[in-house]
Amino acid sequence: MMKLFYIFILMGLNFIVTAQEEYEIKFDRDNIAGQKFNFFKKKTEKLTRVFTKEDAILKSEIKSKETLLEAYAEILVAEENEHVMKIVIKSFKETDLSNGKEIVLLTKDTDILIKTIEGAVTFYSGGKEVDKLTAKHLSIFFRSKDDNIKDDEIFGSEEKRKIGESWDIKSKDEMLRGFTKKGATFDKKTLKGKVTLQSRETLDGVDTLVVTGEVSASGLNVPDNGKFPPNTEITSSFLKSSYLVNLPIDLKLAMPKSVMTMKFGMSLKIPLKGKVITVQMLMSQTFENERTKLKSAFGL
Repeated sequence: MMKLFYIFILMGLNFIVTAQEEYEIKFDRDNIAGQKFNFFKKKTEKLTRVFTKEDAILKSEIKSKETLLEAYAEILVAEENEHVMKIVIKSFKETDLSNGKEIVLLTKDTDILIKTIEGAVTFYSGGKEVDKLTAKHLSIFFRSKDDNIKDDEIFGSEEKRKIGESWDIKSKDEMLRGFTKKGATFDKKTLKGKVTLQSRETLDGVDTLVVTGEVSASGLNVPDNGKFPPNTEITSSFLKSSYLVNLPIDLKLAMPKSVMTMKFGMSLKIPLKGKVITVQMLMSQTFENERTKLKSAFGL
């Protein structure tokens, strides 16, 4: 009986020590040449649009799809200005979630070489650059560095953190950069974001920190560049984003898991032939990434 009592005491002390320990928070991790692993990537997106005139619904549409990529991978080159990764496809498909129809984007065992030179990504297969459609599909998950948001500049912390601690996002400009590049932006004054170190968790044999975050903004502004009909008014808009990541305590190790969800909505008023058409739009996207140890050999 006393033995169990001491075990509980030791467990409690271990929890207190863990909670008081300070950890370095680093999101952006460098790959190492020679690393081999399995990865799973999934993007789920849904778009809802409702068109009304004088409170009568003219049209309503919902589009939703899921893109799934599973592959083996090996890092061949990992230099400051050059990164080369070879992957062997296990499954790469797109599914229309409204009817279950699947499209195979690349067949099983297809070899793809992903080269990133000075931030620009190019895809090769069989010694040749892939066609534009295949490159478009692969770019869902492998983007040029210029398109990537630098996580440490937004969610990172200059200070070490304890479990249970929260902090504000670092750079509003970096957070909004993706919208700004597309000619739109949200009111920076409305942008809010918080990051929290939730706990420690062992994942695929790796000791990690569970970090979550939330970001919100409103006040979308789009320049008059022909994307909307003349005199279109944006009456309301919002952006909400949440994420959960597992950050290895060992800073040399890559992130094994992350989930990011973004929701964006807006309402428009469009003058048309003396009437006003109201458009309500809601878009959501979820990106899931998992990276696990390679447990068997494959032809890389």
